[in-house]
Amino acid sequence: MCVGEKRRATIPPHLAYGRRGSPPTIPGDAVLRFEVQLVALSRAGGWRRALDRLLPLLCLALLPALLGLIGFHLYRKAGGPKASKKRQKEEKRNKAKKK
Repeated sequence: MCVGEKRRATIPPHLAYGRRGSPPTIPGDAVLRFEVQLVALSRAGGWRRALDRLLPLLCLALLPALLGLIGFHLYRKAGGPKASKKRQKEEKRNKAKKK
């Protein structure tokens, strides 16, 4: 698309708001039609370029750490001591006696 060029975009209901719509402005099963014009293009600044380069690397570095923490939590939760059925019954009896 070139600067100053206009385009029409048509979005069918199943890709837009569906049967419910967005009352009161958009009724259900509405076809959305847009006419857009590209006004200008601008270059990304230095911070934006640096962020675009570093963000994927940061995500790649943090994802294994996050998955490791989740796995460690689940491991600790699953491996915790479990009370036997006999002990659970005794605890219930003791609670009932205290009341």
